[in-house]
Amino acid sequence: MTSSRSWTLTEAKAKLSRVVQGALDGTPQRIVRNGREAVIVVEATAYEAAVRPKRSLIDLFAPLQGIELE
Repeated sequence: MTSSRSWTLTEAKAKLSRVVQGALDGTPQRIVRNGREAVIVVEATAYEAAVRPKRSLIDLFAPLQGIELE
């Protein structure tokens, strides 16, 4: 991802298509409300990659294979 673009909430509402296109082009779009960063708009695949578990549950417990619990 490249550096982000910042918008006020009023600008983002007026130019939503540009905000979305910027995110789709790989540039996070930061939206500021009341002088504070409120949200960041990113492409859906970038979001999914960020929240996807890095390891499966099976991989997480693999080192415990063969251990007997009482």
